Parts: sequence; structure tokens; C-alpha cells
Amino acid sequence: MKELSVLPDGFSFDRTKKEDDDGKPFQDLVESFMHEVVYMGNYESAYLFDSDGLLMAKSISSRIKTRVQAMEVSVLMNKFKKVIRTISDLTGVREVVIEDDKRRKVVIRFIEFLGATTILVVVVPPRKPYRGITNRLESLIFKYDKAMESLKF
Repeated sequence: MKELSVLPDGFSFDRTKKEDDDGKPFQDLVESFMHEVVYMGNYESAYLFDSDGLLMAKSISSRIKTRVQAMEVSVLMNKFKKVIRTISDLTGVREVVIEDDKRRKVVIRFIEFLGATTILVVVVPPRKPYRGITNRLESLIFKYDKAMESLKF
């Protein structure tokens, strides 16, 4: 898997295209990365939600139930993050990892994007690394965010 150092050629920030056009460049960019990681077996599934729980990007294997369950986890973890802030000194909760007795993990990462918090939910199979790959995905989102920021007048 290669790391994208710049936005791909032909990358468009045009958000005026119709729904049925191939006009979801951010979604396409993130989902292609997610699909590759799922195909390699490092994630069983990956979802990116906005702070309201609306799906922004996804890649799933056949073993995962539904995106609705992932959305519920996303919304719950966003509320959990706020509760943690009120009861502790943890101001910048970045990641929550839930691991079962067979070492399968659900990783929830909070990523700032376009001035709001997005929630990345990934399911990681036992004995598979996730942190470096998830950092690369976060970096991809960050690069897109910076590119969008540079377009503001």
C-alpha cells in the first residue's frame, strides 16, 4: 500500500456535481484507501461519520452486520467523549479501543475535519496492526482538509 503524498491528478473540489455523477472526490479518495486496507485484511470494516452520525465513507467485508450499528457506535462514542471531558482532565480524547478476549478490536478515532469532529470506526481482526495504517488514513483526511482550507478566500 502506498502513501499518498499529494492529492491525485485530476482531483476536483467541485461539489456542485449531481448525486449520480462521480462527483464525490473526498469520499472516493478515502474509500479507495479503506477498500485497499480491507482487501489486505488489516481492517474488517471501516466507516467515517460526521459528528451527527451521517456516513461520509465506508468499506466493509461480508462478515460485518450493518452500517447502522457502526453509526450507533459513532454517535455513542461522540457522546462518550463529551462525558469523559466533563469528568476528567482528558480534554483531547483522540482514540477509544475496545478489545475482546480473542483480540479483535473496534477502534474509534476522533479526527478534526473542516472545522468539525469526524468519527472513524474500524473493526480490526485479531493480531493485525492498525495504528500505522489508521495514522495514514488520518493523514490523508488531514491533507484534504488543508487543501480545502487553502481554497478559502
